[in-house]
Amino acid sequence: MTFMEAIKTCLFDKYATFEGRATRSEFWWFHLIAFPIFILIQDLVEILPYSHLGFPYRSGLFSLFMLIPLLFIFIIPVIAVTVRRLHDINKSGKWYILKPLVPVVGIIVVLLLCLQKTYPIDNQYGPVPENK
Repeated sequence: MTFMEAIKTCLFDKYATFEGRATRSEFWWFHLIAFPIFILIQDLVEILPYSHLGFPYRSGLFSLFMLIPLLFIFIIPVIAVTVRRLHDINKSGKWYILKPLVPVVGIIVVLLLCLQKTYPIDNQYGPVPENK
């Protein structure tokens, strides 16, 4: 799967689809764009209230109301593609809960799981995804 196919799949075709399986390339290509966007949103939330960019309101609340929708546009497909990736290695999507519950170790465990190769046969989550 190419970079653009992964973006299209995660943002449009399977935006909030938590069933099925996702290849490693779909997962990693989408995270390649989502992670910098999360960092940018975080930086903007911190910078905008103190900037001299001519914004009408220089409060943190204003920047939060402007940037929260952008965050939610990306957080749902990030969770969905991660759950589908866990399904692809024959693990339950419940493993994703480790990420927020165990801050550092949970993130590392989930990312290591997502590095694993695709489960080679059909499983309870669906057929083996095509490797485009």
